[in-house]
Amino acid sequence: MHPSPSTRKGVVGFIRRRIRAADSQQGAQTLMLAASVTVLVASEHEQRALLHPSEADHQCPGAVVTVARPSSFLARKPHDSSPRGLDLAARDFWKLTAIAIVVNAVLAVSAYWVFSFIRIGPLQLLFIWFPLYLAAALPHLVERSVRPFWSSRPRFEDGSIVIPGNNQSIALVTTGLLLYAFAGGTMAAGFTTGQPFHAALYVFAAASMAYLECSRNPGKDLVIALTDKQKTTLSPEGISFHFPELLSVEEDSNDRDVTILWTDNVTIDDIIHPTMFLEADPDTYDGPWSISSERIGIPFTGLDALMRHFNEHPEDRPLLATPEGVDLVNDILAEAHMELTTTQRSHA
Repeated sequence: MHPSPSTRKGVVGFIRRRIRAADSQQGAQTLMLAASVTVLVASEHEQRALLHPSEADHQCPGAVVTVARPSSFLARKPHDSSPRGLDLAARDFWKLTAIAIVVNAVLAVSAYWVFSFIRIGPLQLLFIWFPLYLAAALPHLVERSVRPFWSSRPRFEDGSIVIPGNNQSIALVTTGLLLYAFAGGTMAAGFTTGQPFHAALYVFAAASMAYLECSRNPGKDLVIALTDKQKTTLSPEGISFHFPELLSVEEDSNDRDVTILWTDNVTIDDIIHPTMFLEADPDTYDGPWSISSERIGIPFTGLDALMRHFNEHPEDRPLLATPEGVDLVNDILAEAHMELTTTQRSHA
């Protein structure tokens, strides 16, 4: 016996609101790796407030959620959780990376300048510490900054079109490994400069960041990052997603393998990381109503355009079983990219 459409919509809405409420309470993550903890935690919280509106703002399924925010160099106004809204926000992340680099450079130079006048022992560690941990954070920060501008790479493989995922896993694990390595280097520098106590404090901060935000099992995580990649497959029947095994610091209850048929006419409702919520007719579609939003090697606007095109144009579906399908997919993605960049220029 299947639940009624109203019951299904109610359950989906309840799950969406619960995930949104839980996600909005997560701590700062990305930018803690790059500069002083206070500066970067503040930046990351600002970004999270934009990406995850409150539970009260999302009572109506399918509606665009907007949040009024002060004008800022770091974020656009207003912001929504639709595919377009998330892609536009992602294209601004490079600004946060640039600020992290500048902050670290200023702090390191300032510490060196002060030390040249006042021989305060701990300052020696600071103008070593800031450049080292900025260097450790760069793989993750640069990958996130470049990702929105990186072209998808569809290819024909075994009678379908395959689009590989992004490099999120390897960048995060690399940053974690570098943080662990530089923590050891900082401890050695502490003994060299006669400041082992202060070095131990810096090492504790860096190791904690690496353990909590990057990798708690570096060896296993590195194997996952190198061998298990996200993959999106388009066939005449539908679209399939393969998501890699979770890294040791990640939590994501979504299925790791999902297939959605074109005949179900499923589209993207909104995205609340790490979940992408789907929209369809509950009278004819039994789910899944959500999939993971992580590591997909396609901008959300491009993915939404692909799903809508092949839902609405069954005559084009057979092309996905031929090499000519690569050209069609590239054309759809290029058109979605042009619309996104046009929107970005109009906002600017």
